[in-house]
Amino acid sequence: MKIADINPHIRFAEQITCETEKNTVYVKDCRLFYTIDGMAEIILDEQSVVLKKNSLFYCCGDKTYTIKTVKKLNLLVLNFDLSQKSSNLVMPFTPEEVNVVKNKTPIDKCHVQDSDFLNSFILIENCPEFKTTISDIIKEYTTQKTLFRESCNSILKKLLIEMHRKELEVTNNSLDAVNRVLDYIVSNYNKETKNSELASIAGYHEYYLNRLFIKHTGTSMHKYILNMRINEAKRLLLNTDMPLSQIAFATGFNSNTHFSNYFKKETEFTPFEYRNSFKNKI
Repeated sequence: MKIADINPHIRFAEQITCETEKNTVYVKDCRLFYTIDGMAEIILDEQSVVLKKNSLFYCCGDKTYTIKTVKKLNLLVLNFDLSQKSSNLVMPFTPEEVNVVKNKTPIDKCHVQDSDFLNSFILIENCPEFKTTISDIIKEYTTQKTLFRESCNSILKKLLIEMHRKELEVTNNSLDAVNRVLDYIVSNYNKETKNSELASIAGYHEYYLNRLFIKHTGTSMHKYILNMRINEAKRLLLNTDMPLSQIAFATGFNSNTHFSNYFKKETEFTPFEYRNSFKNKI
């Protein structure tokens, strides 16, 4: 399925108010939130995104996420499929709390070949231009004039295309930003560095930068830094007589135990075993 083949089916379109301390849920169809006001944190796929005023969040079906409201949310909300395969199911599917979910099966699991975010999730910040479009969908869905579903679905497809274009625009300019981060990591891998610091270097939100980083390097920023540390530790183990504790410190690990445990996890050798097995052996 390609973006051109998308034919959405909307089940829910409404403006709602949400206030919850913390809730972990499983969703069976796609979710799109536009934040009119308020703030919340959503954690999914081991990443955290923050919903703020004028931000748009999308995730596909078959996802589990945790949402924690920081300030009471006023949202425009759409629930939908990307195709009409289950258009006979018109009633909304509410999020199910993970501890009571009996059947983790999406309604319509689609894979979009030419768009990464439609198969996962995206947060677009500072996008008030999307508010009118989503409001138009909600108005159509609420008034239910003739062919309202078809009208809603066509407006939603246009919205998804605009979201895709916006992501492409950013992605096409992202390689320089990722390279700046790579240069910084190469020079500072042995220092304690937060993703927020790397984000400030790149000029992107840290969660989005991490997605770009994975796309360009195949691994997360945190994992890339650890790989750099392990590779340097290997070099020091084979080419110097430095004590293990000094190597741990020189490569940025906060303790010899942490260094040894992680080294073995990645190489199947302890640092001592690695040095004894390979040093001076060709």
